[in-house]
Order: sequence, then structure tokens, then C-alpha cells
Amino acid sequence: MELRGRTSLAGSWPVYFAVLTAVAVVAASRLLHLSKSLEVLIAVSVPALVALLLLGRQRALYLCIIVAAFFSGAPIKVGQLNISDVFLLVALTLAVLLPAPVEQSALRPAKSVLAGLALLIVGGFVGGFFTPAGNPFPHAFVPGPSKLFFFPPRWGEIVRFAYGTVGVILIVRACRLTRAQVEGALVGFVAGAAVSAMWAFVSPGTLARPAGFNASPVALGWISAFAATIGIGFLLAGRRTAKIVGVATVLVSCAGIAISGTRSAVPLLLVGVLIIQFGLRSARRTFVFALLAVTAFGLALVGVGSDTEVVQRLGGSAGAQLSNLGRALVRQDTIEVVKHHWPTGIGMEFLFQPHNLLLGVIATSGLIGLVGFVVVGVSLVRRLVATPSDEVLTLAVISGALATFACAWVVNVGWEHWLWLPLALILASGTRRRNVLSDDDRDPTSAHPVYVPS
Repeated sequence: MELRGRTSLAGSWPVYFAVLTAVAVVAASRLLHLSKSLEVLIAVSVPALVALLLLGRQRALYLCIIVAAFFSGAPIKVGQLNISDVFLLVALTLAVLLPAPVEQSALRPAKSVLAGLALLIVGGFVGGFFTPAGNPFPHAFVPGPSKLFFFPPRWGEIVRFAYGTVGVILIVRACRLTRAQVEGALVGFVAGAAVSAMWAFVSPGTLARPAGFNASPVALGWISAFAATIGIGFLLAGRRTAKIVGVATVLVSCAGIAISGTRSAVPLLLVGVLIIQFGLRSARRTFVFALLAVTAFGLALVGVGSDTEVVQRLGGSAGAQLSNLGRALVRQDTIEVVKHHWPTGIGMEFLFQPHNLLLGVIATSGLIGLVGFVVVGVSLVRRLVATPSDEVLTLAVISGALATFACAWVVNVGWEHWLWLPLALILASGTRRRNVLSDDDRDPTSAHPVYVPS
């Protein structure tokens, strides 16, 4: 239900807005030297934005976030631009053009997470002044970043990181989604991950392994593992429709892990499931998961799934051994960088070259970034502990994020939307506390239960 009728802006500005935006698109494309495909994409988005304005604020924002979540799970790109970015920026534009009704109060931001991310950004900025003259990662097989418009990689990667983390959280918060809309957006995310995994079965992919709509099979495996963790949350939600979504998500995501050959996705899923058990604090549910684990182990012993790519690589195939050798060389490069530049780092331009998240943070953002990373991790753990056991979707997303951080010793996730958009949805939705809230935390105009961020 719309909280308030369509604003006067939606009724009187669309024509003028379309004309002004078209002029701005032409000017921006000439100034920034955008590719033709990007110009066409932006031009097509103008009438789409006008149509969204006519829908009304809440419906339009909800639609944008659902589509952005879908393309975060299925990360299709046009040049340097993720399709999810288009809808996130459209959502930001709508949130500015269509202000929220006065009675629709905004939740307080997740200050501790934002503070940790800010420290990472500051550390990357400081490290940018200490970038060595030569290539600090001569054995890296991940290509270096390109320019972001007119920003060189040294500063452009800081902008990317800030937008992909802090920016996404603030955009989702500005949309002021309801709890039901947050759940709908998470459905959009797991649907995108499922479509990408199914596409992997018909697409040859890269590195001789299927990748779905991702740039690499590693991304397919990690997104599938993260989506499977969220699928478990839907499975435990208690409602029939949610359970159907959960079962379908877990099955398709496990298939995505299997076909991707991403070995690190297996511990990610297992650790995520273990963390969920801690959050649920339910002996009965833990027993059910233990029974399922024993069943899965028994099936593995009798050879079920032994011919899949991920099992073969876990068993030490030739491709896996070659990958281990390459990662070992990159790890040595990273250790050398950390030895010589640990106080300051060398800038976020090199965030993705180290195939280790913790070493990558120290190498690029120094001690300041390390403190920020710890603050983010501790904040998510506190949020997990503070979340009631019946908030299973919140528990699932946080568990998946913590599992990602815990298992990222062979890969960097950085500012990828598949991690930060679901987290932003949870951080923006708030946690229902058990204790009685003070008058300052209550909405005096609402008689419904109040949700506040932890």
C-alpha cells in the first residue's frame, strides 16, 4: 500500500525531466567519452525513469531494488558498468526526486559497519601515496583495474570500493523498504544466482570451466554458496512459499558450486551453515542439520557427485595443482608487499591481485584498513548475536557474509555487489530487539512493532 499518493513531481515534471536528462546524457557522453553501448543504455533508461516516476515512490524504488538484486546474483556487465549499478543509481535518483513522506521515518544507519568501511577507504587513500614504481605482483593472474572515467586506477578503485560498499548501503537505506520488500529483494537475488547457475550448464564459460553470467567460475561458485546460505534462511522461514524458494535455491546453488569447480565455495557454504546454527540457538534445528550433514557425507563416500568439477579439483586434479602453484607465487608476492608496506599499504589499485582477503587488506590499506576490516567483522558478529532466532533471513545473510570473510584466504571479494547488496538490505531493515525500547527509539505515529538497527 502506498504511504501517500503520487507526488506533484511525478505528475508535473516527467516531460521536463526527460528533456533535461537527454541533454545531460549527450553532454556527459561527450565529456566522459563513453562507449556507444553505454550511451544507448543510458538513453534507454531515460523513458524508463519517467515511467518509474509515474508509478509512485515506493513501488518504483521496490522495483529498482528487486532488479538490482537480481543482477547482483547474475552480474551481467556492459563495459565497466554492472547492470545492477544502473538500477541502484536510478533508485538513488528516484529517492532524491521523490522524497519520502514525513511519517515514513528512516532507520538509523549501521554506524559501526560504515565506520569500519570508512577506515578501509582512508587506508586505501593513504596507501595510494606509497604505490611502488614497479609491478608489486609480477605473478598475478588477475589483470589490473582500468581507469574509472577520468580517475586513474590508483584513485578510481577507491571510488569503486566506496560506492560498492558505503554507497550501496546508503542507497538501500534511502529507499526505506519494508520488511516484506527486503524479503522480496532477497528473492530477486537468489533468483538471479539461480539463473546464472543454470546458464552455466549451457554456456562454455572461461578457464575451461562454466562461469554462468560471471566473469570467472570462481565468482559463480562463491555467489552460489552465498545464495545457498540465504536459501537455507528461506527454508527455515516457516512459510510454504518461502520453503519452496529455499529448496529450489539450495538445490540449484549446490549444482552451481559443483559445475563451477570452485573448491573454496565448499567451505564457504559449510561455515555459513555452522554460523547459522549458532544464530538459531535451536537444538532441534541443529540436529536436523547434523542429520543432513551425515547423509551428505555418506553419499560422498559411495561416490555420488565424484565426477563433478568441484570434487575432481578437491581431489587434486592437474588443473587444481596448476592453480595451487599460481596462487602460491601470488601469495609470496603479497607477503613481500606486506613486509615492506604494512604500515601504509600501497593503495586499492592492487586489492584484487592478492588471492587472500586479509593479506590483501593489509597490503593495500595498511594498519588503518586492517582496523577497519576488524571493525566490520566484529560489527557483523554483534549483529548476529543481537538478532532474534526467528529472524532467519537476517541470520542467513549475516552468516553468509561472515563465512565469506572467514574463507577468503584464496580470493578477494572487495566491493562486489553479490555480497554487499544483500548485506545492505539486512542492515537497512533493522533488527527487532528483545528489550523494551526507549521513547527515542519508538515511532510515535505507529502502533506496530518497531525495528531499529543494532
